[in-house]
Amino acid sequence: MIRKIISVIKNSLAIKTILVVCVTLFIILAFITVNNVKYNNESMIEHEQEAASRIAKTILGAIRYPMLNGDQDEIQKQFDYLTKELSGNELAYLADHNKVIRRSADTSLIGQESNAYNISEVLAGKEFVGVENRRRTNKQVFAYTAPIFNEKKCYPCHGSKLKVLGVLRVALDWEHVISSLAKNRNRNIVFSLIGLFLTSFLSVYFLYKIVILPIRKLQQAMRNIAKGDFSALLKVNTDDEVGELTQRFNDMVGDLQSLLGQIKGQADLEFKKAEELAKLNLDLRIEIQERQKIENSLRDSEQKIRSAHEQLEQIIEFLPDATFVIDKDKKVIAWNRAIEEMTGVKKEDIIGQGDYAYAVPFYGERRPVLTDFIFDFNQNDASRYQTLIKRGNTYVAETFVPKVFSGKGAYVWAITAPLFDSSGVLIGAVESVRDITERKKNDEALHDAYFKLQQTQNELIQSSKMVAMGQLAAGVSHELNQPLTGIRGYLQTMMLDFDQNSPNRSVFQKIIEQIERMDSIIRNIRLFARKSVFLLEEIDIHKPIQDALALMGEQLKLQSIKVNLELEPNLDRITADHNQMQQVFINLLTNARDAIETLGNPEGGSITIKSQRSADAKNIEIFFEDSGCGIPSENIDFIFNPFFTTKSPSGGIGLGLSIVYRIIESHGGSIRVVSFPGQGTRFVINLPIKKTEEDKHGVTATQNTCSR
Repeated sequence: MIRKIISVIKNSLAIKTILVVCVTLFIILAFITVNNVKYNNESMIEHEQEAASRIAKTILGAIRYPMLNGDQDEIQKQFDYLTKELSGNELAYLADHNKVIRRSADTSLIGQESNAYNISEVLAGKEFVGVENRRRTNKQVFAYTAPIFNEKKCYPCHGSKLKVLGVLRVALDWEHVISSLAKNRNRNIVFSLIGLFLTSFLSVYFLYKIVILPIRKLQQAMRNIAKGDFSALLKVNTDDEVGELTQRFNDMVGDLQSLLGQIKGQADLEFKKAEELAKLNLDLRIEIQERQKIENSLRDSEQKIRSAHEQLEQIIEFLPDATFVIDKDKKVIAWNRAIEEMTGVKKEDIIGQGDYAYAVPFYGERRPVLTDFIFDFNQNDASRYQTLIKRGNTYVAETFVPKVFSGKGAYVWAITAPLFDSSGVLIGAVESVRDITERKKNDEALHDAYFKLQQTQNELIQSSKMVAMGQLAAGVSHELNQPLTGIRGYLQTMMLDFDQNSPNRSVFQKIIEQIERMDSIIRNIRLFARKSVFLLEEIDIHKPIQDALALMGEQLKLQSIKVNLELEPNLDRITADHNQMQQVFINLLTNARDAIETLGNPEGGSITIKSQRSADAKNIEIFFEDSGCGIPSENIDFIFNPFFTTKSPSGGIGLGLSIVYRIIESHGGSIRVVSFPGQGTRFVINLPIKKTEEDKHGVTATQNTCSR
């Protein structure tokens, strides 16, 4: 409905003209009315302000002299006389500097504190004039509040300290003013609407009679002429623009009648010529129809070929794999969306390019790629691929291309095949490339997981061996300890039967020494086999290292072995057994000493001991590194096994590193070894800064080391 109304307005000059006139009149009258109301409001406010100011000044003038003379009765008399005409919501009062009302037209207010909004500012010397709500009646009043300044004549009674002695407040009723303003505004609006209606009516009436009606007559006459009726001439009534327009219309009708006569004669002549041309056209039409049949047949064939070509292009374009096609001249003739995303090269930048241009986005250089093998296979180029398989006339390969995906590179799988025409002639080749980087990563992750699984399996086997050897050691040490104790006792008793210089006594002494050596071996077996009870306390890990060096220092000096200490100061303290840690470091120093001695270097060797916090700040790392013989790779997995040793029978029974492993493991730590034959050995110990029951780590061995 609204669209229909808008359409009528757009297509009607009369309606648009009337609307323009009415809107213009409305704007003019609205402007006049608003300004008139605004002027009346300002005049009323100014009138009330003058009235309030006049009353206040009259009161101040009337009570000035009685106030100077101290005549309170006269002050009240004048105040009552001047304020007797105030009524309803109006009031006037005098308040002192303490805001207490002393004189008032409303006697009920005398003695009360004034609660006027701006009285504090007035007491500071400012005058206030304006509309406000009267707090006691909650009605609007027009208030004039003025300060009463202290003059020299007032000093005898009020002193000279106060600047303002009090305030005079006059409040006139504002409600009747608002009512008057509303009535005035409504009256102006009514008169304006009446004026708008009358003016609009008269304007529309004269506009219709003078302009719109003549124009409509012209429209009707033009419709008649369009139907072929040239007798519709209009009467000219005025000499203004409308009259002139009517006369011009009548002249145009006469000219049209004359022109139509000329056109009719010319049309008859042309009709005769058209009949002659029609005969010629008939012959031409027959010939054209024959040619059109031939052209349509050719067009259908071309359309089928074009449709098949477009379909092939669409298939290549939307293949999920990156695909390109080259012709027999090795120029790019197809480059799909997937390869654009992989290489960043747009189709329009590479189509028609030759000279191995298609290799640059993959390898950063012009070189043969997989699809070139369709035309010319080269063994040197084939060796660049990690995997290359030929299946009939198709090649499949895997390789790494460094330039794809904005230079990030990717592992790709590629396949290429030849393209033949209908007669079997090679006309080009197509290659598809697929990103297999994620598959490669998954293969590597699977390989790493398998390797870690093997490591874990080896560690479990190692742990089970340690448990079995511990059980065996406990049983053997128990069975051997009792008979050795008896043998030593009998030998000591038999020695009492020989003199000090008897050769038999020295024989018995050597036997007892060997028995004590066997007893020491059994004690080590027991230490390895049983669960030791540790005295755990917070210790500085450097203290057992230094104590171990104090015990071993002289032996190391005698063998020209230099000890380098790189101990990090202020390391966190750990929870450990001091004596057990000292035993660990003594065993490692002994091991390092024996490894250096094995080389037989007259200049001795060196041992480096280093301590530091781990990267995650949760462990203390201690490094024992020697310049000894190193450990062969075939022994690296067995060095922590009990009783494993490559030393001579008098050199030890192979429990030193087993005991070290057991003590470190019992403290929730780990130990690993890195060694290569002839290059020395490094032991790395990790001990937790704060020991927990769950923090138990196994021992890992890393290629390659010599036997301990």
